[in-house]
Amino acid sequence: MNDMQKWVDTKKRKLNVIQWLNTNILVDSTTGITIQNWIQTIQVNEEHIEVLIEGNMFQTLSAILRDHLKKDKKTSKSTPLYCLTQKANLFYCYNDETAKWSHFTSEEFIIMLKRMHAKIVKALCDWHDKNIARINSSDKMQILYNQTMIKLMSANFTHDAQIVSKVRNDLYQQLKTDMKNVIEYEFEF
Repeated sequence: MNDMQKWVDTKKRKLNVIQWLNTNILVDSTTGITIQNWIQTIQVNEEHIEVLIEGNMFQTLSAILRDHLKKDKKTSKSTPLYCLTQKANLFYCYNDETAKWSHFTSEEFIIMLKRMHAKIVKALCDWHDKNIARINSSDKMQILYNQTMIKLMSANFTHDAQIVSKVRNDLYQQLKTDMKNVIEYEFEF
């Protein structure tokens, strides 16, 4: 029975993901890749406003996050968000206050979306100022701008809002990592 127990202990081990992240995914807070800094560096441009004009809020938020993640990959910056295929829609973030990895809660996710929403509002106002002559000279452009502003202002960021779960799921699909492909095993003989 003791031999069997040793075999079971070596085959099946529990892994604390947060401890593993703190040990293996090292983040230097001086490089500015904590979750708080990462959210601040998210930028909204005219292409994102065009997505909002032609589409909806979900498509716009997803495009902004997708572009920001692509930019991080190009600059070899690590993202302060981590997801695993073993636990769907659970996010881990590198926190500025604790300088450690922790769970990225639903409340924090909603705060991130609200900050992105504020940036979209500012970008739409800038787009309006840039295109004011076209908007004033065309009823169609006025209607298009008003419809876009209504889309933007009617966004609801609460726990039970569909847009929050859709954006969360889309971000998870972009970030998820299979833990089995990441962990290295050291064998003893």
